[in-house]
Amino acid sequence: MKDVSVQEIKRMALEIRDRCRLIAKNRGQNPRFWKSVFEEIGLKSGLKVTTIRRLLYSTEPKVRYSTVEKMEEILQTLGGPSAKRNEASNVPVKRGESSGAPAYPRPKTIPGPAPRPSEARKGVHRVDRELIEGVLVKELRIYPDARGYLMEILRDDDFGFFGEDAPFGQAYVTCVYPGVVKAWHAHRAQADRFTCVGGTARLVLYDGRPGSPTHGSVNQFVLGNLCPRLVLIPAGVQHGFTALGPEPALVLNIPTQSYDSLHPDEQRLDPRDNDIPFDWNRVDG
Repeated sequence: MKDVSVQEIKRMALEIRDRCRLIAKNRGQNPRFWKSVFEEIGLKSGLKVTTIRRLLYSTEPKVRYSTVEKMEEILQTLGGPSAKRNEASNVPVKRGESSGAPAYPRPKTIPGPAPRPSEARKGVHRVDRELIEGVLVKELRIYPDARGYLMEILRDDDFGFFGEDAPFGQAYVTCVYPGVVKAWHAHRAQADRFTCVGGTARLVLYDGRPGSPTHGSVNQFVLGNLCPRLVLIPAGVQHGFTALGPEPALVLNIPTQSYDSLHPDEQRLDPRDNDIPFDWNRVDG
């Protein structure tokens, strides 16, 4: 096998990530998408899911020399040549041009139930089921045994949640009491990774970014012991949360930047006096 440089293996890994992100975007970024893609790659290339994740991130010589051919198989599995070049003309393929990757139709937004007339007057907005552009959701697994249980939250091989585009900044827990709303917050450059480690929380996102393909969309998530999940909130997306039920909610955030008290990356709006089409009041039915 020919010798392969670190730069080449990084290029291949980035191309795999770009194609996965493109497929995810076209599929509406289904929360279970990444696992299904890894399994699909594994069926066609004969690799385990853990091996595929390692290949996407590892640049160790002992790994890259023995698995470069497998990397090329993964690229072929995702559709298209292993290099972003037209070999006949040696011309780079521009973004947006066909590279042989399979086309998946982007699902249309499925509207939620129509609001009642009283809700419409209060500005309650239907919650969009299509994820806001850039938002990722990871369903967390719980491993119970006779001693208790263990729940993993974030790993260094969590595709899309951790890496060069989503580094570690810090980790902190914020508590919200029942009846209290902590909103609205956004950041210019920082991305957040939210999960709930105590009680139950309702997390709401609003895309007010100009030019975003999901501009004006609202996403809502319930986080807690009964629905353990990690939500990545990209920069520029307004977000807020409140506690559900009689207990306080403990929300763990793992942002991509540490807090700078001298130059805070914070954009705040009043939780109720704003143009965001969402009402935090509970509606019983």
